Amino acid sequence: MAACSAGFNELKLFPAQQAGGIGMLKAMAGPLLEVTFCPTGGGTAASAPDFLALSNVGCVGGSWLIPHGAVAAGDWSRITALAREAAGLRSSAR
Repeated sequence: MAACSAGFNELKLFPAQQAGGIGMLKAMAGPLLEVTFCPTGGGTAASAPDFLALSNVGCVGGSWLIPHGAVAAGDWSRITALAREAAGLRSSAR
């Protein structure tokens, strides 16, 4: 509510799963019609489409996008493949 009062309508929700996940976001859609969320924390590639199917979710984020050690190892092909998969998640959510 304070963020809305300050003029913000795009908010990160962290830790999303621990804070109530999809159920919480569904509940908040009614009273906070103008707010779009980016849930992070506890999500996975498997749960991302469920979040993205919600009208008040604009995007999702999570460490599953870049596995531990992938940057240090220079595994850019793996990171690129995961990013491509993630980019297609919204279309599978609708």
